[in-house]
Amino acid sequence: MIRSSGLPVPRGSISFSGRQALGAIGALKAHGRETVAQFEQAFATWLGVRHAVAFASGKAALAAWVRVLGLGPGDRLLLPALDAPEVPALIRGLGIGVRVADISPVTYGLDPDRAAEVQDPQVRGVLVPHLYGNPADLDRLSRLASDRGWVLIEDCAQALGARWHGRMVGAQGHPAFFSFGLMKNLNSLQGGMAVTNDDRQAAALRGFAQALPDPSPLAVLRDLGLSLTLWTGTRRLPFAAAWPVLRVVEALDPSLVHRAARLRPSRWEQASLDPVPLMRRMSPIQAGAGIQGLPRVLPEAHRRRAHAETLIRALSSLPGLDLPGALAPADPVWTHLVVRVQDRYRWRRRLLRRGIDTTTGYLKTLHREDPEAGPCPVAEDLEARSLYLPIWPELDARDIDRIIDAMREGTKR
Repeated sequence: MIRSSGLPVPRGSISFSGRQALGAIGALKAHGRETVAQFEQAFATWLGVRHAVAFASGKAALAAWVRVLGLGPGDRLLLPALDAPEVPALIRGLGIGVRVADISPVTYGLDPDRAAEVQDPQVRGVLVPHLYGNPADLDRLSRLASDRGWVLIEDCAQALGARWHGRMVGAQGHPAFFSFGLMKNLNSLQGGMAVTNDDRQAAALRGFAQALPDPSPLAVLRDLGLSLTLWTGTRRLPFAAAWPVLRVVEALDPSLVHRAARLRPSRWEQASLDPVPLMRRMSPIQAGAGIQGLPRVLPEAHRRRAHAETLIRALSSLPGLDLPGALAPADPVWTHLVVRVQDRYRWRRRLLRRGIDTTTGYLKTLHREDPEAGPCPVAEDLEARSLYLPIWPELDARDIDRIIDAMREGTKR
């Protein structure tokens, strides 16, 4: 690791290792699907659940849950008003309608009070993402789902390792799924996992998965090459080499990087995503990478959480900043630390001058996709004012101090 040396700080880094690459390549020599079964068992034990069923992506795992839970045409699923556009697109592609409710200004997860305002007899379930690795209010949302007769599905795509009342999210007794995409805390080359403690649900999920084909080996190897390329590109020295170009781009158009990041997901706004090409079971190559990456998750989460907590403490007294918070039962992993500022592009330029990258993510407000939804001011505010601060595990204390100093300087102008 390069200690703080004045080099630019990328906003994030790829969680991938040489051992994971070797695990993926080694799985090519294995016979059958033993590597996938080993990963499923290892993940279930690590998480603290009875069953884990592997898929080729988090989207495939979500689609499997929708089918296993018996949701179909005429049913609707309640979503938070800020999420990746692919999520409602996939749900629509599965023939399910979408309803939307606003998010909490504290956790950025689905607000139980706003969810309770949705009075719709066609709603049969609620999808609860733990956005940015910060658990949503599972206690209140679980009670609401129970009172309404809804099924609650935990979306743990960004929250691997987070806890609620001391137990891992995804191990709370609800249907749940994880994503192991290239930018996630565990990168298994686009893998996903559905988890449950219910034997019948597990049998149905396994039957569903066993009927699916493997992803193309060439596609998985392409993701392996992309992971290694992105890992290299977000190291300090290579990123420093590209830094002058980023500065020029930002000077010409400070929103260009953000708009480029949203090109692919923006295709799914107001559209449907055909689930058939996505429906693949996990390949042995993906499982090999996952097995080797699993021991890294908690140590990296601990460092990321320490960075986030240091920043939150230091920035809490600064004017003009709105910071996220965690509920009392929650132990977040802070996959991303997102604060809200006025004129984020001006803030981005200020921090770029100090060598700090704050490239904005591509999450999108969804309430315009629900004609029956009212205003969702919290989601709109977060989308418009979000500033992503670097907290990736390889940063050291001097990097975090540098971010704090830059933020303090920015509030004085």
